[in-house]
Amino acid sequence: MRVGGADQLSARSLQAVLFDLDGTLLDTAADISLALNRALAEQRLTSLPEAQVRVLIGRGVPGLIERAVARLAAAGESADAGLLLERFHFHYERIHELDEIQTRVYPGVAAGHARLDFIEFMNPLVMEGDSLTDVLAARAAGLAVVCVPYGYNEGADPRALACDAFVESVGGLPALLTVADRPSA
Repeated sequence: MRVGGADQLSARSLQAVLFDLDGTLLDTAADISLALNRALAEQRLTSLPEAQVRVLIGRGVPGLIERAVARLAAAGESADAGLLLERFHFHYERIHELDEIQTRVYPGVAAGHARLDFIEFMNPLVMEGDSLTDVLAARAAGLAVVCVPYGYNEGADPRALACDAFVESVGGLPALLTVADRPSA
């Protein structure tokens, strides 16, 4: 765990912790990949392996579709981006309606949340996330930001983000806050 600005992360100075959902708490890449590939198949386009789709995820579904269309264009395939976006949403909803959901909770999330229940929060906030969007949102809200080294960051390494601290998983956040609360020796 690397800590920067530990005084900003003191549990005694926090009222709440905000979490990014996709890519920080939940790994939804399998569902996203399935919906995208079903939409691609309708246009008779090449499917993309989940590992490639994972790198394309970030900044919402329109960004995903834009990057997928660009990847296909580089391979000589032409896609109707508007139709692809519409059909992606249809298939993503169907995955949920048909209970084909493959989303999983990242390791350490449940334990981290359970431990946070025991930390008394008194003043404003910290955010945990995995992308530039999360860092910018935290900064705009005047929050410290803790990042995890996995998740959806359009293929960029989250360790390159300007975070106040990094933890290997959400499970490391309570320990980070506890360490930040200890007086310096």
